[in-house]
Amino acid sequence: DVAAAAVEDAAADAAEAEAPPPKKKKKKKQQQQQPREEQPPAGGADDAARRLADARAAWCPAGPWRDQALHETLLASVARLGFSAPTPCQAAVLPLATHRGKDVVCAAETGSGKTLAFALPLLHDALAHAEAGAVRSVVLAPTRELAAQIAAHALALLPEGHPARGRAVCCVVGGLSEQKQARVLAKGPPLVVATPGRLWE
Repeated sequence: DVAAAAVEDAAADAAEAEAPPPKKKKKKKQQQQQPREEQPPAGGADDAARRLADARAAWCPAGPWRDQALHETLLASVARLGFSAPTPCQAAVLPLATHRGKDVVCAAETGSGKTLAFALPLLHDALAHAEAGAVRSVVLAPTRELAAQIAAHALALLPEGHPARGRAVCCVVGGLSEQKQARVLAKGPPLVVATPGRLWE
């Protein structure tokens, strides 16, 4: 009996030695959740004011053009047309012609921005007195081609759909119907671009 018990004990020890060690359970790492920041509810006066400021910043340029204190429509247009800042010619002319009512003589080379230098103050005045219904400015050009170019540049500063676009700029040149141009002039466009001969007629 003692021998049999010893054999059983030895067999049990051998079985325990051959058995694989028990697997250790891995502890799951607890993920630390970051507290979410509470967003303010949409709507309300503050939210509306912020969205309005963002919209203005998106279509209105800042910096040098904003410093010229032009009409909002013109500020939006110079940004839309890709003019990042006034040229030296424009920076010198705009404050005097737009807000101080000074007569300005400007001589500068081609490509210096002279057309915008005088078109912006004239359109600023036209937009500020949109209800006047009378001619406020006349631009004389020596040739029909130059007059048409100036009128096109001035018209480009008024976006599509603007209420003043259809009547703010009138081009009076030879080669077109005198009767039609006379009817347009009778409506009192704020800005007239013309050649001297046809305007005299």
